[in-house]
Amino acid sequence: MREVILDSSVIIAYLNPYDSNHKEAVKILKSLIDNKDIIIILSSVVIEVLNVVKMKFKSYLFLAEEFFNFPNLNIISFDEFGNLKSCFKLFSENNNLSLVDVLELEYSQKREALLITFDKELKKYSIR
Repeated sequence: MREVILDSSVIIAYLNPYDSNHKEAVKILKSLIDNKDIIIILSSVVIEVLNVVKMKFKSYLFLAEEFFNFPNLNIISFDEFGNLKSCFKLFSENNNLSLVDVLELEYSQKREALLITFDKELKKYSIR
């Protein structure tokens, strides 16, 4: 059992059957659940996912509700882990990473957790 952080790119691909990464996202989630891995999603990612699903794929909104009831899923608020000062340097120096991306990196590095993303830029910074 390991601790794994899911980026919004994986969740959105999972929820959208037309996404080019949908099959891979389904495979990843099935594996995480089968292995009883601890799935971490930052509260800011939940907000990001729900906004995207509502704006672009409203008919899939019910799937988002089901997704957030998955077993082994933990939603972590920024207050529980974050230090905005430590995130700000990377955020301010890199135009290709959002603040949410940087928060995910911060959490994954502090916890030595695997960060799973389809975002190519975010992958460059994540722990292998």
